[in-house]
Amino acid sequence: MSLFLNRHQITGSTQNDPAYLYEALDFVAKGKVKVMTETFPLENISEAYDKVANGKVHFRAVIRN
Repeated sequence: MSLFLNRHQITGSTQNDPAYLYEALDFVAKGKVKVMTETFPLENISEAYDKVANGKVHFRAVIRN
């Protein structure tokens, strides 16, 4: 129950094997994967929060100072 109350996630895959996971993590570690973000200025933080809370933000929300 604490898993759900604390909003933890367990993610897995039934495809491939650990070697593919290590290869994917290696790509990330080498900087070959770029994160896509939607950036908000600090004065629009409430808009960013509302979009995230309603599931309407594209990619990841980032607040710019």
